[in-house]
Amino acid sequence: MDQTVLAIEHYNAAVEARDEASRTDPDAEVEKWDRKVQDGIAIAQAIFRELHPPTKLSSSPEGPHSRQLKRTVERWRIAREEVLTLRGEVSTLAETEAILGPSGPALRASSLHPVVWDAAVHLWNDGHLREAVQAASTLLEAHTSARLGVDLEGKDLFLQAFSTDAPKVDMPRLRFAEVDATADRKSWTSKHEGAQRLGSGVMQYVRNGTTHDLDQPGRDMALCYLATLSVVAHLVDQAQVTRAERSD
Repeated sequence: MDQTVLAIEHYNAAVEARDEASRTDPDAEVEKWDRKVQDGIAIAQAIFRELHPPTKLSSSPEGPHSRQLKRTVERWRIAREEVLTLRGEVSTLAETEAILGPSGPALRASSLHPVVWDAAVHLWNDGHLREAVQAASTLLEAHTSARLGVDLEGKDLFLQAFSTDAPKVDMPRLRFAEVDATADRKSWTSKHEGAQRLGSGVMQYVRNGTTHDLDQPGRDMALCYLATLSVVAHLVDQAQVTRAERSD
């Protein structure tokens, strides 16, 4: 990971040097830095493909742009944004390795549930950890409410969503299809009550905590918060929405 971070830093240095050269140096110097940045793009693309390997359903991702650099403000702005985004992703991965240990489970922040990571990524990379966790928990809440089509929030949303009571006309439930309530009522109850308490607990502790407590959490704890939110988001998506039958 140290070599990957070093490669990204060299790429970033080339971007910054080329930016400065475009303002102060003759054309020959600009062309020299153009070549260095193009070399950096090739390295960045290799790193990007390593972090985002293609699947059977998708072609290999492009990552940082590979088109010929042109001397335009827009193209240079894109190059700068791309290197900063990739540097932030690699930095996050390095931080995760530092938390888990290089021989431990390979938890990547970018592999968290999209509802969680998409809400958190830009705030996280800017160092706003509390705000990143708060945004992720708020979007998880909205995502769950939208799945059910109800106007509930916070702990009450999850207490109702995974309740073992039968669904009502105005209150559908989330049900895990892999567990048969008739064949194994104990396991069925355990899974739904567990999801109910995990969801309501994360709303009370994580969402409410990051909303009202303005102190920044440490990076280790902030990542743990996001991982817990991700687990809840996966449970919400895995469960089926069950509605009560209307009696006309």
